[in-house]
Amino acid sequence: MTDNERRLTIGDKLGYASASLADALCYALIGSFLMFFLTTLAGIDPAVAGVITAVGAIWNALVNPVLGYVADQIRTAYGRRRPMMMAFAVPLFFSVLFLFTNLELPAGIKPIYYGILLMLYWTCFTGFMVPYLSLGALYTTDAEDRTSLRLYAFIFDMLGSMVSNALPTVFVALLMQAFRLQEDRAWSVTAGTIGLLAFLSILVTFLLSREKDPPCPDRKGLKDLRLDFMDLFRSYLALFRLAPIKWLTLASAMTLVANTLFLSDVIYFYTYNMALSAGLITLFMMARPVLSIPFTPVTKWLTLRMEKNHVMILYDFVGIALLAVLRIVGIRTPFGLVFLVLAIICCSSIYWQLIPAMYYDVADYDQYVTGHNRQGTIISLQGLVEAIATGVGGFILGVFLKYAGFDGAAATQTPLAETWIFHCTTLVPAAFMLLAAFSLWKYPLNRKRHHEIVAEMAAREAEEAENR
Repeated sequence: MTDNERRLTIGDKLGYASASLADALCYALIGSFLMFFLTTLAGIDPAVAGVITAVGAIWNALVNPVLGYVADQIRTAYGRRRPMMMAFAVPLFFSVLFLFTNLELPAGIKPIYYGILLMLYWTCFTGFMVPYLSLGALYTTDAEDRTSLRLYAFIFDMLGSMVSNALPTVFVALLMQAFRLQEDRAWSVTAGTIGLLAFLSILVTFLLSREKDPPCPDRKGLKDLRLDFMDLFRSYLALFRLAPIKWLTLASAMTLVANTLFLSDVIYFYTYNMALSAGLITLFMMARPVLSIPFTPVTKWLTLRMEKNHVMILYDFVGIALLAVLRIVGIRTPFGLVFLVLAIICCSSIYWQLIPAMYYDVADYDQYVTGHNRQGTIISLQGLVEAIATGVGGFILGVFLKYAGFDGAAATQTPLAETWIFHCTTLVPAAFMLLAAFSLWKYPLNRKRHHEIVAEMAAREAEEAENR
């Protein structure tokens, strides 16, 4: 039995899962608080802030395929995936820090400054995430082990979300009170702390995954790479001709637009519609990752009995139903907010449990059909979709806030602004979730077919080995 075929130990899963902490720490901080920081502390117009997030997303969409291509080509003495992860870990820390640093710049320069920083952030985040997610495919080809590996990663993901959702408002208030820091300075310290934790979690996975990503006999560093953009373009076109990838990509895009709206808008909803204190905002921001963790064994139980796409559809419809009820009865009490959190969990958090394992499956399908081993390219495709969807979600929110007359300098908002904040927390994301559920229903790759593909590829490799 090869190392890739043996069942994974708890140590294997924990070592891999550590870097998911960095994923969630950075993603949740940017997704939940950057728009709020830009519009309330950096003094940027909501529509302009929406454009900044869209520009960052466009850049990420452009750089994602390149980084995926690079990740598939690199061969080093330290392995295929781990060196690239660490190379982007340090600049990732600095980009997070400076995105939440308010510099006294001219009004016309400030949006450009944050736009460039956001482009740097997405480059570093993607440069770490593509090889990290691809690393998971090197751990095992067993579908159940892959799902289990991602469930461990999801727990760390939720822990990271818990920190990034809970720490900022409380830590900022503490720094302002105990150390008399200005609010914008307190945000810089908070972001720097989260960025440092992200770096350390990546370092842990780098050190503990050495056996899974051994030295490559055919060494190829950055200086040996020849980036063929036409080959890259052809690779993406070929991927989109495969039905499983096409429908999974569409489902990812719709879910991630909804997720961006949830993450970015809910802080406005808590602050202005519900007028919650900093402590209560922290409590409800932390509730989503905390309440997501008990869903992990439930999701694992469901995936043993149902197809992964059907599990996601089930959660989508439960979340949509909860949002529909909240639209009818309103959200006026903490009890109603708990139901909102549960709806968000069903509509978006479960996605992060299952979608990477599904991308591993379609990578096997691609290799079986085309003969190409393009794990990094396929993982970067998911990152590209995430980039575009994040930008679309942020742009939609910015446009709606601008239309509704949102004023970041005001302590309270107009009824129209509060109404559209409520729409962007419920109605608008629910519409995207319906499209996601339809796409998942059309996804054709099931468990039985994946087992057949893995078995046939193993037989093919054995036959080729005998012929050699």
